[in-house]
Amino acid sequence: MPKPSARIHLTLTQLTTTDGETLAGGYVPSRRKWTAVIWLHGLTSSFESGQILMSQLSRILPAAGYGYFKFNTRGAHLADYSRRGKNRMIGSSFEKFHDSIKDVKAMIRFARQQGYKRIILIGHSTGASKALYYQWKTKDPRVKGLILLGPASDIAGELKKVSKTILFKRLKQALAWAQRNPNRLVPTAWGPWSASRYVSLFTPGGAEDIFPYHRLGGRWTALRSVRVPILIVLGERDEYLDRPAADVMDIFQHQARSTQAITTKIIPHTGHGFDKQQTQLASIIRRWLKRYS
Repeated sequence: MPKPSARIHLTLTQLTTTDGETLAGGYVPSRRKWTAVIWLHGLTSSFESGQILMSQLSRILPAAGYGYFKFNTRGAHLADYSRRGKNRMIGSSFEKFHDSIKDVKAMIRFARQQGYKRIILIGHSTGASKALYYQWKTKDPRVKGLILLGPASDIAGELKKVSKTILFKRLKQALAWAQRNPNRLVPTAWGPWSASRYVSLFTPGGAEDIFPYHRLGGRWTALRSVRVPILIVLGERDEYLDRPAADVMDIFQHQARSTQAITTKIIPHTGHGFDKQQTQLASIIRRWLKRYS
């Protein structure tokens, strides 16, 4: 592993999606232009987040022969202002989840333009949902593996805060608001969401219910359909899980029926953000990449 003092040659740039959104970010190239690792950040996060892990991956991945790419999605931060066409709000509060496919396509297109042939998508939290959703919907042959970090159900996390009865009442009200004005904000006590994003985040069986371990009979269509190798990593103390991490991991292993290989790791003594265990997480990622890419 490179010494901590090794210089990082980070190139900052911007991407433009096919529908005109601008995604800021950067990349660290490797000498061998073969595999690009593309990071998808979590809900309310951005490409600048997670500086400790970002610093480590920026060193060890290029040294091991992998280009490291990290960009904002249009869901970066809670809210932002877009002047594409009509002035409008973007960001995670207003994001349409299915638009993440356009963001990932722009990142892959850029990595290919830099000379990389193979793609590994690595997503944290909501980024894990987006990575799996992308591969499920597109079956992109350029994507050779998925790394899902902290893949948690937003619905399960919400049900740790409020009862099922309250959540369903809120969903009914949010849906009524969304039909009149999708960008109307829900009450502050519900979270920093527009009415349409609240419905998207917390509707069982909806587009964002990618990891439905919170309910019996969840269809798990996305995970069951993906064939490429998958690495799943959970923090033992992940605060968004509604049951022990080992139980959630058992469900993942059972549901990943089509993948060529599934590798699961639980990192002790850490939560959803893998605080204070970034070195161990980076090592797990590097070893998995060496084996499966």
